[in-house]
Amino acid sequence: MTMPVRLIRWGLANSVLASTAFLCAGSFRRPGLGRYLLVYAVSDFASTIMISPALASERSRPLADGVDPAVRPLASLLFITTVALGALDVGRIHLTFSFSKGAQLAALAVFIAGRALQIWAMSVNVFFSTELRIQPESGHRLIEHGPYHCIRHPGYLAMLLIVPSTAVALGSSLALLPAVMYAALILFRVRREDRYLFRNLPGYANYIDRAPYRLIPGIW
Repeated sequence: MTMPVRLIRWGLANSVLASTAFLCAGSFRRPGLGRYLLVYAVSDFASTIMISPALASERSRPLADGVDPAVRPLASLLFITTVALGALDVGRIHLTFSFSKGAQLAALAVFIAGRALQIWAMSVNVFFSTELRIQPESGHRLIEHGPYHCIRHPGYLAMLLIVPSTAVALGSSLALLPAVMYAALILFRVRREDRYLFRNLPGYANYIDRAPYRLIPGIW
């Protein structure tokens, strides 16, 4: 995928996200909402220009379905719902208690850390597909450097940081409901992917001995 196409896709995706947030909130006058959308756009731009063209193409349009084809659209829906529900809550309905400015800024820092980890993982792992599949057409091989030296699924750890922190950064406890559902889906995917790679990716069984933790060193 060429860089101009990637930049157009970046612009369209962020326009859709911002428009959704605006329609739900009624305005951009909520400081937490504006901060979040700006940080998201900047981090998404960094991701767009840093990952390889081949990986960008695979993530945009995988060459084959994976073993869990429903996970990607469901995860995307839960993320959009988190943003939309958070914007609706803080902008219009004020249904639940809001988080303090300090909590929102702390959550934004967690979000930035999560996006940085995600970009790092994608920059070293050219097989970071949105589909759970082996990619023989790309010479799929085991990746052990970068964050994969410490944990087996840094990309999923990043996702577990990104979406729940989104709800808090927006200031909405209501938005934590889809965010928690998203986190549960990711934990399901981690277990599923670990078993799949153990059975199908050469060298993965020995890699587990060298990197014994899935997400958090010393814990799991």
